[in-house]
Amino acid sequence: MAKVSFEHAHDRAVVSIDGELDWDAVRELLSAIEKGVEYYFYNIVELVISSPGGRTHPVEYLLKRLDELERREVRVRTRVVSTAGSGAAVIACTGHERVAEPGAKLSWHCTELSGERRINARETMDVLAALNRVDEVLIGRLARRVLATPVASSVSHKARATDREVLEVLAWIAVGKTGRELPRKVRKLARIVGGYVDRAVREQDRKALERLYRRLLEIEGTVSAPLALTLRLVDRIGSGPAEAPARGGDEGITVPEWKVLFPPHGRVSRQALCRHVLGLGETGSGKTSSCILPVAAAMARAPRERLGAGLVIDPKRELGRVLRELAAERLHHVTADRVVLNVMAGPRWSLEDDLRSKRWLSAARRILVRVASFVPSSPARVLLDHEAGGSNSEFFDREGTSLALSLLALVLLVLDPGTPPPRAWLSHDPNAVECVEALLERARGVGGKPGPNVLALAAWCLDGSLMALPRRDVTFTIPANGQKVEPPSQWLFARIARGALAALCAEPGEGRDLCERVLGYWASIVEVDRQYAGTRGSASAVFSDFATPSIASTLYLGCEPGFAAAGNGNGLDFARLVGRDAPGTLVLFEPSRDGLDNLVAIALKALFFESVLDDPDRAGGATDLPLVGYVADEFHRFVTSDPLHGEQSFLDTCRSFSAFCVLACQSLASIEHALAHRSGTYQQNRTSVEILWSNTANKLVFRSTDVQTGDWVAELSPFRPGLASV
Repeated sequence: MAKVSFEHAHDRAVVSIDGELDWDAVRELLSAIEKGVEYYFYNIVELVISSPGGRTHPVEYLLKRLDELERREVRVRTRVVSTAGSGAAVIACTGHERVAEPGAKLSWHCTELSGERRINARETMDVLAALNRVDEVLIGRLARRVLATPVASSVSHKARATDREVLEVLAWIAVGKTGRELPRKVRKLARIVGGYVDRAVREQDRKALERLYRRLLEIEGTVSAPLALTLRLVDRIGSGPAEAPARGGDEGITVPEWKVLFPPHGRVSRQALCRHVLGLGETGSGKTSSCILPVAAAMARAPRERLGAGLVIDPKRELGRVLRELAAERLHHVTADRVVLNVMAGPRWSLEDDLRSKRWLSAARRILVRVASFVPSSPARVLLDHEAGGSNSEFFDREGTSLALSLLALVLLVLDPGTPPPRAWLSHDPNAVECVEALLERARGVGGKPGPNVLALAAWCLDGSLMALPRRDVTFTIPANGQKVEPPSQWLFARIARGALAALCAEPGEGRDLCERVLGYWASIVEVDRQYAGTRGSASAVFSDFATPSIASTLYLGCEPGFAAAGNGNGLDFARLVGRDAPGTLVLFEPSRDGLDNLVAIALKALFFESVLDDPDRAGGATDLPLVGYVADEFHRFVTSDPLHGEQSFLDTCRSFSAFCVLACQSLASIEHALAHRSGTYQQNRTSVEILWSNTANKLVFRSTDVQTGDWVAELSPFRPGLASV
């Protein structure tokens, strides 16, 4: 019974077969190969062969499965260590890289019929035709593999004394009908046969090769390793490291520090790199210097046609110095006080259609959904699929988000360039005119500084007189009919909405719906003091993260009057940076240690991810596009589980978009803790971490005392006798 074994090497899985290739052996062999490819993510499999051959059908099935691996860009390296006969010899000679040990022998014979069943003359002809078909298929595979050898390559024409009989038969094919007398020395015979093979390869003469290999099968010849090299049935003699040659369209980046991981030069192929890198280790373990820094330096050295763009987030400020030294001309250094980002950029978030059609509530809802994706702890998460909290908090979250929606929609209406000056439609109410004019002045900017984003403007309105509770010392008049008549509401929000309804939103539409919503529902809620106070506090929480001084002038929604001035020369167009004609820009962001810049980092990451996935060329699967990369140290500080820009979603998708991610943090527990802090459920967080783990095929795990990290690594790490376990 054949013995199949599986071993690990740095760059390949090693699968050995010792014995006959029957169905059981082939199934076990393929199972070991699949384990190396699917579970351990090897893209090179070394097949070590010591086999006399086997039955036709199992060998044919094995060859078909090896063809499937080739289509999946898995390279199969074959190595003959002793004897490879019959079908095993065919398999050994059709690998991507074919190696024979110095003492190896390859034996050949035509396909044979086994069994004791008697057959008649007619059946004999059918069997002969079937056997010939099998032989033709095997011979054709050999010839095609040899013709795929680079024409410029040359081999030494050698053989051993034991090859004399085989050489004499093959040499007659080489000399043809010239009547030329064959030499007696093995060395000269090898030169004749080798020259014939070289000429056939150079001229791509498949028929000449098939003629030679068919004769080899007919004489049932056994050839030594040197003669196999002369016949180009193997590529070289001797075991040595396997190296996948660079192929067109598969150029990744070269990381010299990773020579041990990707020998001999540290060249990480496009395919391997796009399966992402995860580095885990406690502070001081060396993960930044061993994992993040080498990749950042490689990105800086990579030609622009190979690396189109990169986003590098560096909280520890260890990468900026290297990037400045290696690629100062390509570096775009982002700081929170100098960069301007439109977080509604991209087709899926654009407000243009809603604002042009005066759909104020739709635009406001789109903005709040975006806010909730950045800040999952925001009360606006009620607009998304979410796990409801306690009944009381859920009520105020919904009411507060609804109030924030109404206020934001009114601010958008007031800021619209088509809205007349407030004196034209609020002339009857000086206080309302003053409030709206102050809002417009603030939006345009004060003291030469650009105005804040629209969420900060809404927060300013919420804290000011616009949303203040009306006075309670109002009186009612009783006319002749005896009914009480309430004087005009003192609530400024309702008075502005009433003026807009009369002058601007008389026609049916979202403007009218907005004003009626304020005058109806919200005017009555104001009468319940405690309920309004809780609702207003929840609405304030919707805006608060985007209303801080540093964020208000950095993250915009693209609809503000001051946005164009704020973004002049400081904007980042990620759609251009990741496109086909990407300029090779490396965007570096060094967030502060106090966490105030985390929201900017999340926005940068989101805009980068979405630009990659929205690029039409990348979405179309173009393989000639330059790579784009996302590198983040301490990435748990910015991790999110949003379906659009969460790491778990992007890593699962971007592999086919020529994008790669290199991430490092302390432990898996730190990722789960960060996600839980952002209001994810336990199961959502756990699933997100599992997806991150399964989608980072290249893992560098350093010193870590985290139990969960140790358990997960132990599941991946194979047991190797004699070596320390995890």
